[in-house]
Amino acid sequence: TPIFYALLALPRPYGEVEAPEDRDARLARVAVAIDDASEGDDEMAAALVSFGWHESKFSARVEAMGPRKDTKGEAISLWSLHLVPSLAPWSEWRALGGEAGMPASAIVAARYLAWARGRCRSWQGAFSMLATGARCSWAGARQREWQRRRVLGWLRAAREAA
Repeated sequence: TPIFYALLALPRPYGEVEAPEDRDARLARVAVAIDDASEGDDEMAAALVSFGWHESKFSARVEAMGPRKDTKGEAISLWSLHLVPSLAPWSEWRALGGEAGMPASAIVAARYLAWARGRCRSWQGAFSMLATGARCSWAGARQREWQRRRVLGWLRAAREAA
């Protein structure tokens, strides 16, 4: 799928050793999860790819973890989702870790992105809100938005060629 090829085009996590066939199989599962969560919306799919890559580089090590400490408390999944009870109750959030929780975590990440985009009225604002937890403006969001646009171009070109 175009999402799978976009994931393969991104740089690997530094220092991660994963056999190419294992990485391909894992990223294929991630691509299916992103495709399902985005419901065919290339904009959302590109946002999920950018969000996940900037949060975890789609690392096998991160995917295997449950909740982990980060700069703002506990985060879970390839998208480093923090507990927001109005978007994902604790019981749902807690189940997002590990390989088994990855498909659901893509759906919840899409929910977080949709909420943040609605609140901030732009993808860059959404990335800012999710990174800071409070603001629609953050300098680091520019790179995430640039990555989203780049991935969106790949996805649209692949669909047009098909």
